[in-house]
Amino acid sequence: MDGWEFCCKQLLTFMCRINTNPCVRFLVAFFCTIFATTVAFSALMLTLAAAKSLPAPPLTGTSCIDEKFKFLANNKLDDVDFIAVGSSLTWRNVDVRAFEQHGLAKKAVNAAPCFLQISQTAFLTDFLLSKMPSVSTVLAVVAPRDFENCNAPQDSFFSVDQAAPYIFDKSSPATIYARNFRLIGFLTDAASVREARTRPDSLNNLVIDAKGGGPIEVKSSWLPAPKLDDACFDSLRELERVVNGGGAKLLVVSFPQSPSWGQTHDPAGVIRADFDARIRRALSDRAMFISQDVFHASEDAYADAVHLTWQIAQQFSQAIALAASPPVVGNTLPAQPVPRG
Repeated sequence: MDGWEFCCKQLLTFMCRINTNPCVRFLVAFFCTIFATTVAFSALMLTLAAAKSLPAPPLTGTSCIDEKFKFLANNKLDDVDFIAVGSSLTWRNVDVRAFEQHGLAKKAVNAAPCFLQISQTAFLTDFLLSKMPSVSTVLAVVAPRDFENCNAPQDSFFSVDQAAPYIFDKSSPATIYARNFRLIGFLTDAASVREARTRPDSLNNLVIDAKGGGPIEVKSSWLPAPKLDDACFDSLRELERVVNGGGAKLLVVSFPQSPSWGQTHDPAGVIRADFDARIRRALSDRAMFISQDVFHASEDAYADAVHLTWQIAQQFSQAIALAASPPVVGNTLPAQPVPRG
């Protein structure tokens, strides 16, 4: 009996056993299904990647957060000495090149995603600093929008066990796609992500520049009413504790919200003044604070209440970098208003 005849007989024997043994039939069907699903899933990933329509690995299921994590995973971070953190207030309003130009950083990265409350910023910062020992300065741009709802000093919003190997060890994101896959959300993101990554004037803009900034050009009339949660100021203290514990220094900037926001919600400026005062009280002398009076802009400079268009955001970044430059007096930096717009 030659080898070919032997293989054929073994195959026929196996097929007969499948036909007569329901357990074997089940196992074969099960593993064939897994194999077919894996092949189909891999083909879908490769097809979308080739079309530049593959969404970022779904660590959180929120595209603008996952895109920032993808940016971090695709960049060398071990020699970064300056990071910007926070919500889209930091992501879309800060060009960290300004801090390099003013000698405040050798290599700066805007690591801020979107939608974060200050308690979530504390969690993210703790995670980043645990893996980035070279960071000496942490910047956070804040507004009342970041202080609306804090459940704990740190509120987690992603799996550290999944994020750390992906971002810092540059491991394959395949397991993240597989473990967190949600078909409808995935296909919805895939249909729009290519345009969102390239057009700062698109409604669902996901543009991220080489330093992590998020240029925005689309205009909106969104004017969120202020609502402060006292617990969030405890989270700000926690953020400073995390930064100090990581051997870095915290710089907090209060964002100057749009004139239309002020006219609608705070015509006398009382809310804004109280907000700045509460930040000052929450921070120690070791932290640096820049009030919103450091920068003024006309209504045309704003994309919405809390985001500047990118050209003006770059001017804002220059203003706060200049204000953060020595000398420093107390815990409030001696900054003069810079008219823009």
